[in-house]
Amino acid sequence: QTTPPPNDPTVLAGIVFPSVPEDAFDNPPADSEFMLASARDQGWVSRDPRQQGLNYMTLGVFSRRDAGYAIMLLRSNGLEAIGVPVDKGLSGANNRGPANYRVWLLQGVTSEQWRKNDSIKNRLDSRVREIGKAWKQMKGPSDFADAYWDKLD
Repeated sequence: QTTPPPNDPTVLAGIVFPSVPEDAFDNPPADSEFMLASARDQGWVSRDPRQQGLNYMTLGVFSRRDAGYAIMLLRSNGLEAIGVPVDKGLSGANNRGPANYRVWLLQGVTSEQWRKNDSIKNRLDSRVREIGKAWKQMKGPSDFADAYWDKLD
């Protein structure tokens, strides 16, 4: 039996847990404040791609490391996400940038879809709960049980 390379992901209950270095999110670039994992971009970006007027699911506020991992976890399981800073930068050259981020899904829904309990909304709700439950089983800080939808104004 061979040992898998350290970058191989772990899979639990069909949820893929990416192998991410612990310090991967420690030093954001000075000109980029958002963490993103989408089909087009991954890593630190300078602007929030969400559209005003749409409803987005927020999964909670996390430390920078936990938010970064949550975003990569979601992306590894088919959901695009962004981390938006919720506080000011930290002091110290080795730890610049905000300490906490709110994690949002990038898939927005219209107010009509939200009111009608649309299948897209229901699919996202269900998938987030599956991923969160598995993350908690893997000793993650959240199961996303408190996730909710909010309109971006």
